[in-house]
Amino acid sequence: QSFGGYVRDIKEWIKEAIKLGQVIGDTSKYHTEFSYTAGYDSPFRFLNRHNEIWFIAKQQ
Repeated sequence: QSFGGYVRDIKEWIKEAIKLGQVIGDTSKYHTEFSYTAGYDSPFRFLNRHNEIWFIAKQQ
């Protein structure tokens, strides 16, 4: 899931992980005990930032 803004600490990543779980709904198909995060912008970019948080799908 993509989101904007400046991520300052782990609490903000956790908040976004919770939102992702709510969007997914049935999280039983995903590993929600951990997540991957990606921040694509330089720390010097303040506007139009691009961040993502991912859950990995479980093997079927």
